[in-house]
This record gives sequence, structure tokens and C-alpha cells, in this order.
Amino acid sequence: MRKNSIVSACAMCFCMVSCHSPAPLQTPVQDVETHHADSRRLESEASILLVPEDARRTPSGLAYISLSPGSGEKPDPRTAVDVMLRVRNLEGVVTDEARGTMAIAHSSPFFEEILPLMSLGETVRVWGESKERIWEIEMISVNEAYLPPSDVAEPPGDAQALSSFEDVKWRVVELGNGEKISQGQALRVHVTRWNRAGEILESSRAGKGMLLFMNDAQKKADPVHHDIFLAMREGEHIRVWIPGDRLSHKEDIVEDIWIEEVLEGLRIPATEPPRDALALEEVRLKYEVASGGNKLEAGQAVEVEMACWHGQDLIDASYLRGRHDVMELTEKLGIWMDIMTSVAPGDVFVTWIPASSLPESVGMDLTCRVHVYDVVE
Repeated sequence: MRKNSIVSACAMCFCMVSCHSPAPLQTPVQDVETHHADSRRLESEASILLVPEDARRTPSGLAYISLSPGSGEKPDPRTAVDVMLRVRNLEGVVTDEARGTMAIAHSSPFFEEILPLMSLGETVRVWGESKERIWEIEMISVNEAYLPPSDVAEPPGDAQALSSFEDVKWRVVELGNGEKISQGQALRVHVTRWNRAGEILESSRAGKGMLLFMNDAQKKADPVHHDIFLAMREGEHIRVWIPGDRLSHKEDIVEDIWIEEVLEGLRIPATEPPRDALALEEVRLKYEVASGGNKLEAGQAVEVEMACWHGQDLIDASYLRGRHDVMELTEKLGIWMDIMTSVAPGDVFVTWIPASSLPESVGMDLTCRVHVYDVVE
């Protein structure tokens, strides 16, 4: 968990919008007015680059103007707001545009300075953050999802101590309907963090959440949260009060934690193959699900979901790309050609591949879990 981060799980990663200047117009006589209107628009875009004389200045010297007025009501600086952000390049063309959620007081120095000056519904244009871009920011509304809970200041009487850390208190907000979390699982979780004064510090709720592996490395890095998650169930929502010194934090914090789902496809596999694993020369393979269908053949392309590990470290996974992968069964696959032509659509298997069977550029043993879907026509 990082302090002073943008609330959006993507840290307000902008979707890139391709915008190109219009091609020169070949204007016939009857379209003279259209040509003039387009010229005025281009002049208007160019004027965006110039700081107007009536622009206001922030304490650090940023210039800004209000493009459209808001309600006049300024949100509590402890809260998070929904914003629309637009970036223009030095030609005045929009290059980036995104909507997201930001904590007013815990974003970045630029936004921490600008957002408190705005009112709800207002749009401003800002110069000076960079020599290469101009910002346009619309403050849409306060995001109710990030308002602090009523018991943020002190744990209530029904809060219980975490067995391994007596000074950490927690209570269930919503029961989970899944199995209890165990070591070796991969979790998709959401965490929202406030200080005891109710200031929003950060949250993953604006995105897909965070990927967490319940392994020894995670336990060593963050034993408090490791034990918190082991006390939970899939689908559960809890609130936790944690002394700041437990997390090397300057102040005590309160967190709402949700376990969105257990990601079985990213479950940490055993480093060593079991005795009943099949042998494909140096490679070992064990089915978790065997469909009994026809084996894949050379020349086919197949949709797969896969994750590869070196020990307990995740090296690559389809999940991280947000889509399944397509494997073309050609000799270029190397050892994977032998593996994939030994399985069928619908199979789920784990394979242990020594470094000696992989290209030198890989340079490590891998353990991969693969879910085979359909052949791609």
C-alpha cells in the first residue's frame, strides 16, 4: 500500500485518444463560410496555448482560469471527488482524456494544489505543470463511496483483536460466502484507507482492485495484512484499525478490506512435480482437469489462459493482460509444442519445465498452470 497515491487503482492512467489535426480544406466557392468557421476554430485552438492576462495564480505560480463555473460549493478536503481530466499538447490538440476518482489531499503536488481551489461542477484550465502539456480539469462530484465510516475514529465495542497482533482490531462489515483464505492462494482485493480523522488516503475501488499472493514473500513484507487476509473468507468485507507503527506509518489508519475473489488460475503451484506427474522427456505434466477430448495438433491455434511461476514469484500471466492468450502450434514454440500437442481443449494442467528445456533468454525453471479453451479458426 502506497501513501499519498491517487485514489484510482490505475493512478489515473489515461486512455489514449487519437486526435489529429484536420487535413487542409479544398474549399469551393459555396463553402466559404465553412472555411472561415474552421479557420476560427484553429485560431481558437492555438489561443489555448497562451496564458490570458486575467489568469489567476496558485502559490507555486501555476496559471489557471475557470472555463465553466461550478456551484460555488467546495468539497471537504478530506473527501475524494470524481473528475474528468483532459490533456492538450503544445499544438492545442487533446492527447489524453480520462474520468476517475481522486483524493483531494492525497493525490500529487499538482492536484493537491489545484483541486482545493475548485468548486463542484467547475472546469478549469491550468498552465505551468509541464512545458509540454496543458490540463483541463472538471470536478464532477464528491464520490460517496469514499466518505469515511462513522466509526473511523475508534473501533466499536464489537471489534475483536487479531490473534497474532493484539493491538490490531477488526470487525466484519459483511460476511463472505466463500471458503476461508489459505496460504498459496491468489486474491483480488479492494482496500480503502483513511486516517483516524476521516481523511481518505488511498483506495483501489476505482479499478479492478489489487492482486495479492498469499505466499512467504508477502508474509515477510507485510505480516499484519497477511494475517488479516488469512482470517477472512472469499467475498467478505471487514474494517480494520491498525496502529501506524505496525505499518511504519506516521499515523494510525483504518481500512475497509474486501476479498473480491480467489483466483484459482493464479494459485501458487508446488515447486516440485508430484510423483504421479507425466514425463515428457525433462518436462513434467499433471492434469487438474482432463476433458478426454482429441489432442491438439500442429498447425492449430488455441485460446489459453496461463500463468507461469519461478518458485513463488509470478513471471507472467494472462490475467495481467486482461485477456486470454492465443498460441499458434508451430515449431517456433519449442518445448511448448510438445506440451500443447499432448493436451486437449478443456484440459487444465500444471507443467514443470527446467531451464535447460527453455531458451537461454529465459534462464530459469518455470512452473506453469494452463487452462486450454477452444481451437481458434
